[in-house]
Amino acid sequence: MAKKCLLVLVLAALVSTGAFAQLSAGGGLLIGGDLGGGIDTTVPGHGSVFKETNTNFGFGVYGFFDAKYVEASIAFWYGFGENEYTGAYVKETTGDVTNDTETASFNFSLLGKFPFVINKSFTIFPALGIEYQLVTSMKFKSGGASFEADSPGDFSALWTRLGVGLDYSLNDKMFLRFTALYGVRFLPTKYEMDKLDFTESIIDFYDTPGSSAETFPGHGPQIKAAVGFKF
Repeated sequence: MAKKCLLVLVLAALVSTGAFAQLSAGGGLLIGGDLGGGIDTTVPGHGSVFKETNTNFGFGVYGFFDAKYVEASIAFWYGFGENEYTGAYVKETTGDVTNDTETASFNFSLLGKFPFVINKSFTIFPALGIEYQLVTSMKFKSGGASFEADSPGDFSALWTRLGVGLDYSLNDKMFLRFTALYGVRFLPTKYEMDKLDFTESIIDFYDTPGSSAETFPGHGPQIKAAVGFKF
């Protein structure tokens, strides 16, 4: 559903702005990732008994199409990170566990932007938009062993991104674009929602009223650098 909504927004934005806006397209590199989302289970008197935190950071390539007030883009991203389990229950059963991870995804983004022309060379623009991260591969590595998730799409996520960009004109047709964004994924992934079911057994283990389990949002930066061409 999230992918369909993003596609509709992209098409609507391009149809509504393409008729009267300066069009451009280009591509470049990006870096960014998730500084930590996951789930946490707390039990009165014990505090956090089961906490799973997922972090990653990586790089990729992307292409964009720009209609002055709207930028639509698609990127391929590859990241490295950690899948970490901590908490009282974890210590009592297995001890803290940390797995290395490798993630590959296609990211579909739509940014609304409002450009301010500084002079003939520089234009800056605040930007706000959404990005759907479609995870196509998720690998876990621990103790020399590795395995790949059977359903990598369960790790896919919808992000909200806010930031600022800068265009530097090289000539009438060619420009450089730099964009710095910070994102938050407010909605949990399917993987995180499935893990919440597992935490019910942990709550039963302690059999303490007032226990709770919840997801917490991921967040992280994204920086892009690209070359663009005006039509």
